[in-house]
Amino acid sequence: MFGFSSLRCSDCSWIDPRDRNRYGEYYCTKEREYVSGDDYTCRDFEPNFYVMTAYCKIKKLPYNCDEMISLIALRDKYMVEDLKGRPFLEEYEIIGPILAVRLQADMYRSDIVRSMEEDYIHPAMEMMLMGDFDGAQESYIQMVEMLKIRYGYAPARKTDKNKKKDFKF
Repeated sequence: MFGFSSLRCSDCSWIDPRDRNRYGEYYCTKEREYVSGDDYTCRDFEPNFYVMTAYCKIKKLPYNCDEMISLIALRDKYMVEDLKGRPFLEEYEIIGPILAVRLQADMYRSDIVRSMEEDYIHPAMEMMLMGDFDGAQESYIQMVEMLKIRYGYAPARKTDKNKKKDFKF
């Protein structure tokens, strides 16, 4: 699908962004050395794409699975430049880690990730293949919104114009 071009050391949780040397390299706590943020990731890559990382852990998928690579590509190549995507990503940096922890602790996590996959992730991947990046972005945003509602971080909106379905399980 997508290559590893978007999987860089700067995206990894092993990198300590506060610890940089005079060359601007980040300290990698896994390798115990300074690396360029533009280097390709090692085999121990753990991305900071919080909800998708939790999804991979729950499903016991590698971090370089098609779902992760596809949605990282959507984030890096489309959402960061989009007028709707950028504000979402800024909020996601705050709420994403909380949602990921709550998802992993949820007793219904297997059912939730199955619903995430069927209703949001795979449809977003199909939309991307068809060139519908707006639709793919909206699918991912809706998935995160559903998690926010489930874990009490967003009010559920029940208007006819903006109905959101709950996770089915």
